[in-house]
Amino acid sequence: MNSPNIYCEWGYLEDLNRNLTDDNYPIKNKPKLYERFTYLLSSNIILDSFNNEICKSIIPSFEIAKRYFDGKWQVSENWEIPTGGLDLIDFAEIHFKDTFLISEKNKDIIKTRDCTGILFTTISDEFSNNGYFAPTEITINKNDNSYHKWYDIPVLQNPCNSAVIIDPYLIAKQESIEYDFHELIDSFLPKTMEIPFHLTIFYEDNISYTKEQMNAKYNSLAKAIQSVRPQLKVSLSIFRFQGKEFHDRVIITNSACISSGAGFELFGKKHKSKNLTTIKRQYFLIDKEHLHFIECNTIIAKKLINERRVENDQLCNFIGSTNNRLLNE
Repeated sequence: MNSPNIYCEWGYLEDLNRNLTDDNYPIKNKPKLYERFTYLLSSNIILDSFNNEICKSIIPSFEIAKRYFDGKWQVSENWEIPTGGLDLIDFAEIHFKDTFLISEKNKDIIKTRDCTGILFTTISDEFSNNGYFAPTEITINKNDNSYHKWYDIPVLQNPCNSAVIIDPYLIAKQESIEYDFHELIDSFLPKTMEIPFHLTIFYEDNISYTKEQMNAKYNSLAKAIQSVRPQLKVSLSIFRFQGKEFHDRVIITNSACISSGAGFELFGKKHKSKNLTTIKRQYFLIDKEHLHFIECNTIIAKKLINERRVENDQLCNFIGSTNNRLLNE
């Protein structure tokens, strides 16, 4: 997946600097703010404005000025965030993987976020339970009583509009579809959006499937999705692979990657963890190196679809829509 764009309001940088230089700001949070500032300085940012006089008050001001005048940061004073209509749909498809750093999150911004699955964040919510700087790693022990289903795990609950799930066993059996898959999608799919949600699932099975058998599995998944998100239009596709093409068990979305060492077929009918696992969330915005990991998995996914999509009466490896924003770039 190509690197996302970062759109930044100047007010966000002012808020960031204000907290960095405020002696009353919690000291435990400042290392993360410095980390964010350093990342921004190394990123290609699109600003809504640039004021050289204000720039002088930002620390370190010469670095910001240097990046701006070197052309690493751009200014586009005309970018606007729509709140409805065709403009919102166009905005969602163009900016589906981008991130917007804003100074204030009002009702219109929240509406746009919910309708598009695009990330909008302010400094004030960076340290919330689900912010970029929240704990991104949770260890779940076998038979752990702290977590009973996927909805209990906050790392999954983030705005998104597209996802690729790679897990050998999540949808291999009907029981795991009825419990783990059902509860997993309930934990991260948006309630509704102005654009279709794109969902592609890769699973492993060495048994050959006919079209009829693959259709049955597809219908079972579509039914599970419909039961938890009746208002959401989902463009679904599933792909069966053989062998060990994928080592990692991950959910890749337009903004983050969630991995589970023991996979996502975890809780089952008894709603107790079957295995010890560590669930990690990496945001593209603050984990630039992780993009390489995502690119490797999406390259494999594209290659498998292109080389092994077989449509005949004897064998069926792929069914559903070929549209997925994450795989169509």
